[in-house]
Amino acid sequence: MSASDDIKSHNGEVNAVPEESHHEKMTEEKDDPKEQQQESVQGEEDQEEEDEDEEEEGAFSVLARFSKEFLDILSQPNEPLLEEERKCKPLAGPAKHYSDVLRLLQDLIQYDSAEPDVTYSVELSDVVSRLSVTSHIVSAALTTLHPHQLRRLATRLLSDTSLWITRLFRKFESATCITEDQREGVVRVGRMLLHSKYPRYANEGHLALYARPPRIYVAATAHSSLPMHLATALGLGGSSVRVVPCNTVVGSPVAMDTAALDRMLAADLAAQKKPLMVIANVGGGVLGGVDNVTRMQEVCQSHDVWLHVEGHNLAALTLPNTPNLPASVGDSMMLPLGTWLGVPGLPFVTVYRVLDDRSVHAAGLTALNMHVRVDTLQLWITLMTLGSSGVSGRIRLAFELGQQLQHYLADVPRVRLLVSGVWLVVSGEWCVAGGEWCVAGGEWCVAGGEWCEAGGCMPSVLGMPTVDTSMVSPRPTDASPHTTIADLVSRPTSTAQLLETVCGTVVFQYVPEGLEDGKNSEYYDNLNSWLGQVVRREVGGYIPLELVSMEGAGLVLRWSPLEGPFTHHLTPLALEELIHSLDQQIEILNATVKQREVFSELVSQSDNLQLAEIPQWAGLGGVRYVPDACLAQGALPDSAKEDVNFLNSHLVEQLKATDSAFSLGELCSLLVSCVLSG
Repeated sequence: MSASDDIKSHNGEVNAVPEESHHEKMTEEKDDPKEQQQESVQGEEDQEEEDEDEEEEGAFSVLARFSKEFLDILSQPNEPLLEEERKCKPLAGPAKHYSDVLRLLQDLIQYDSAEPDVTYSVELSDVVSRLSVTSHIVSAALTTLHPHQLRRLATRLLSDTSLWITRLFRKFESATCITEDQREGVVRVGRMLLHSKYPRYANEGHLALYARPPRIYVAATAHSSLPMHLATALGLGGSSVRVVPCNTVVGSPVAMDTAALDRMLAADLAAQKKPLMVIANVGGGVLGGVDNVTRMQEVCQSHDVWLHVEGHNLAALTLPNTPNLPASVGDSMMLPLGTWLGVPGLPFVTVYRVLDDRSVHAAGLTALNMHVRVDTLQLWITLMTLGSSGVSGRIRLAFELGQQLQHYLADVPRVRLLVSGVWLVVSGEWCVAGGEWCVAGGEWCVAGGEWCEAGGCMPSVLGMPTVDTSMVSPRPTDASPHTTIADLVSRPTSTAQLLETVCGTVVFQYVPEGLEDGKNSEYYDNLNSWLGQVVRREVGGYIPLELVSMEGAGLVLRWSPLEGPFTHHLTPLALEELIHSLDQQIEILNATVKQREVFSELVSQSDNLQLAEIPQWAGLGGVRYVPDACLAQGALPDSAKEDVNFLNSHLVEQLKATDSAFSLGELCSLLVSCVLSG
C-alpha cells in the first residue's frame, strides 16, 4: 500500500484492499525476509542511479523540474478538506509523501473555517514579483556552494546592491545593511553608536553605560511599540527611550516639536546623560506627517547626536533629475523597498553613515546571512531587472496618484484632509505654507513651523521675524497652488522641499459642515465606515482604502499608494473611478445628513413616535411607535414591551413593501424594537 493510500485510509476513506487480502499480503512479506532485503537493495541501487542521473543533468535542471511539479500540486483546484483532516495534530511517525503535505498546505492557504465562503489566493502581479519569489528558491540553493565561492558571491551581490541603492537615494558616502526585520536595521545602528560612544562597551558591557546612561528620542507619532522594542533589543531600560511631543502652537500637529527636542537634549546633557540617537519621521505612520528634518539636523549636530530617518517620503529622493547632488537627510535611514515597489519578498535596507570599522563590525552591520539563504539575491535581481528608471518610475507614479487624490479631496465640501502637504509654487513667486499665501521669491514664508527663506530655513529663537505685510497678497487667480511631481523631477529642488511636498499618504474623513478641528461624533463615524465599505466594494482591491480609528479625529479613511502591491499597475483612469465613486457616495451622505434633520423634526412633532439612537447605524435613524395606552403607563412593563415590539414589527413589514430602506432594529438597553430608516 502506497503512502498516499495509507493517508487516505487514515482520513476515513474506504481502502480498496479487503482486510483479508491485506493480512495475507503482510504475512507473505513477513515470511519472506530475503525477498524484502533484495527489494531494499534494489531500491537503494535505483535511487543511486537516479541521483547519478540528476548529477549529470545539473542541479538547476533538476530543481526546475521538481519546482514545477511542486507548484503544480498547489495550483490544482480542490475542494476544502474536512475539519478533521486540517486540524493541528501531533507529528506523525511514518513519513508522508510530499504531495499529501502540499495538499494540506494548499487548503490552509485558500480556506479558513471561520470564513467558509471566502477563497484566498496568492497574488503575483507581474514578472518582477515572480522573479523575486522564485529567487528565494535559488538563494537557498546557493548555500550548497563551496564556502569560499559562496562568500565571494554573497560579497559581490552585497557590493552591487549597496552601490545601486546609495546612488539611487543619493547617499554616496554611506553603506547599507540588509535585514529581514523592519526594525533590525535601526537596532544595529544603535549598537554601532553604543560601541562608538562608549569605547569600553565591548569589554565591560552595560557597566560602561552606568556613568552616563544613553538616551534615544522618538516622535509621539511613532508606533507605540517602537520605544519598548528599541529598549529591549539594545538591552536598555524603558527610561532610556524618550518620546518627543508634536507641535502644539506652530507647525504641523503631527510633526515633532523641534524646540521641545532641543530642550530635552540640553536637559539630558546637563543631567550627565548621553543622547545617542533621534528618530525622525517623514511620511510614515498612519497620517504620514513630516518632521522638520532640516531643523532637526541642526539640533542634532549642535548636540553631537545621530539622526535616523524613516517614512514613505524618503522614496522621493529617487525622483530629482540631479542624481549627483547628495541628499542631506540625517545620518541613517530605513528603506522598505519591497513595500514601495510592490514586490513581495524583498528585505529591508538601512543606509547609514560609516563610523569607525570596529563599531560597524561589532554591531553586525556588515554581517552576511549565508546559512539559510543569500538574503541579498532577491534585491539584486529586482534592482537589476527594473533599473534606475524602473524604480523611480514606480515611485513617481505612486506619488502622482496620491497627489491627484489629495487635490480632488481638498475641493470637496464636508471632507477634511487630516494632513495637507506644504504646497510650493511652480513659478518660484508664490507658495502656500501654513495655510497662508505669501511671497517666496527671496522673501519670507512659513514652512514646517519655522520661518524660511526661499534658499533655506532660518530658525527664529525669539519669535517670527517682522514681515512687510504690503508684500503679502491674496493668491493670484492665475497661479498654481502646488508643485506637481513633474516639477520636482525637472527642476532643482532642495531635499527639505522635496520631503515636504510629496504626498505618500492620503487621510481624510467626512465631517459635519464647518468642522475644522476636533473629533467626529459617533454618527459621523458610522457614515465614514459606510463610505469606506461601499467605495472599497465598488473599486475592488486595487485601491485598498483603510478604515482607521484615531483618538483625536474618529474614524478616518486612509490610502497610501506606496503600500499597495498593485499601485504600479494603476492608471489615471483607475483613480478617476475612485473619485467618481467618492463623488456619488458623498452626495448620498450629504442627502442623508440633510434629510436626517427633517426626519428628526417630523418625529418630534408626533406624541406616539420616539427617536431611537442605534449604534453603528448610518441611515436616517430609528423611530419607535408607542400607542397611547402604553404612553399612559410611563415605564413600560415586559408585557407592554411585547405589544410594542409586535406593533413595530408589523409596521416594518408594511413599510418594506413600499421601500426596502426600512428594517427592524432593537434597542438593547430597553429590549424594544424600532423601525430603522435609510
